[in-house]
Amino acid sequence: MEMKDEPPTIKEGCFVVITRCGYSRLCPVVPGKRILLHKTVFYLDNLVGHSFGQYFEIVNKQLQVCSNTIPESVAFSNNLPDGLMSDSDADSNSDTEEANGNMEENASNQMVTCEELAEMKKKGTSSDEIIRTLVKGSLSFKRKSTFAQSKYVQRKKLKHSEYVLVLKPTIRLLADIFYKKNPGKMQYLRQDAFAMLLAKSNIYPGARVLIVEDCYGLISAAIVEKMNGDGICLQIHRGDQCQSKPCLDAMDFPENILKTFQPVPISLAFKENENEDNAIPIFTKWQQKLQEFEKGEFDSLIIASRFDPRILSEKLLSKIKLSGTIVIYSACIQVLSECFQQLRSSNQVLNLEIMDTFMRYYQILPNRTRPEMNGHVSCGYLLSGIVAE
Repeated sequence: MEMKDEPPTIKEGCFVVITRCGYSRLCPVVPGKRILLHKTVFYLDNLVGHSFGQYFEIVNKQLQVCSNTIPESVAFSNNLPDGLMSDSDADSNSDTEEANGNMEENASNQMVTCEELAEMKKKGTSSDEIIRTLVKGSLSFKRKSTFAQSKYVQRKKLKHSEYVLVLKPTIRLLADIFYKKNPGKMQYLRQDAFAMLLAKSNIYPGARVLIVEDCYGLISAAIVEKMNGDGICLQIHRGDQCQSKPCLDAMDFPENILKTFQPVPISLAFKENENEDNAIPIFTKWQQKLQEFEKGEFDSLIIASRFDPRILSEKLLSKIKLSGTIVIYSACIQVLSECFQQLRSSNQVLNLEIMDTFMRYYQILPNRTRPEMNGHVSCGYLLSGIVAE
């Protein structure tokens, strides 16, 4: 009889990704911790013991697991609720669309009062029923075009839907969350450029990887996951402690996999403190990791940092073995152009190339398929090459 693996459950102290109406946030499961997601406040106390990938409803600022797999208000997120479609299609309803342009949206068009709405919420009425009541109570809803009806439902769902989806953190989710939160602190490393960086780095189980990054630990987390406990991911960082690596912490790797991650301060790697009085105890603390760094013979060098890549590549190139790969990411092409010239003149790196990627999000809806109106045009550039003698 085959034994099936039980799905992972949410434990106190672990990280979860909370998604609501297209907004996502990475949160630690801490009892009593107040979470604010798109103007909605709730607590995560009731998540412990449940499985990832479930929908929860916010009731009195607490999360309650949904009985149905996909709540109705989520299921018709881009469609109209059953029985509320207008009588004519959007293609043939030109009169309705023309009238919709002259239609004024005001409170007199809504039969449901604020007092009735507050009473429904006080009684614990589900957000599905609240949205249906608001749609049925709108006097102008039937006169709207199909497109306007869908937008109306979307606005009400965004305001009144109390459903959240709880997901287990993955590299893709973390890359999307932190890029949307603050692309500048991610060095404008978008998901497509991130995927290209990993592909060019030639990461595999058992590899020795040398990395310098300032992307919330996203690249290090992806490498550690890829190596699956076999190999070394040695990261050079600023300061005495490796800080600002929430992506690595959020993945919650077991100890046998996390052991491959070995941070080393940049001051020790470049021997900036060797003449200071406190150098001996500091060196003893990092001795094993420094020995791995001095050993060299790394298969890959990855640089995605605020440091000047020309200086880093010059100092670290000798640590990469022959036929090893070097990948440098920067949001500025001028920096990579100068680094390209420096590496080419050294005659130590072959197959040098600078590349960029292009990605555009599309809205896919009936009769409304188009590119998203907002987005970042550039996501940075990659310089890659192969180390030779």
